Amino acid sequence: MEKETQTNVEVPVVEVKEKLASVTEPIQDREDDLKVGVKSTALRFGDLTKEWVTGFGIISICSLALSGYNAHLGWPYFACLAAASRQMTWQIYTVDLSNCADCNRKYVLIPYN
Repeated sequence: MEKETQTNVEVPVVEVKEKLASVTEPIQDREDDLKVGVKSTALRFGDLTKEWVTGFGIISICSLALSGYNAHLGWPYFACLAAASRQMTWQIYTVDLSNCADCNRKYVLIPYN
């Protein structure tokens, strides 16, 4: 019978701090920007953040659809674009912007992160 060995994985403290910072960033942005006096999109969009993001999403999807049409791409492209649209819509409308953990959960669902 073989003896099981346990390995310890060390995670550099810097990586952990960076991950924690990225989770708490959305809410802290507004507070920090107000303190420092920086003009940012977090302050500019305010309570209309979801509406702005929805508008940017619509522009993105329409641009991709137009590009696919002009490139004569077939139905698989548009099927994938429709799936991406549904995913983006779900993320925008279900995210709780005042909850850092929820923002992070929605953000990590994006495959290229």
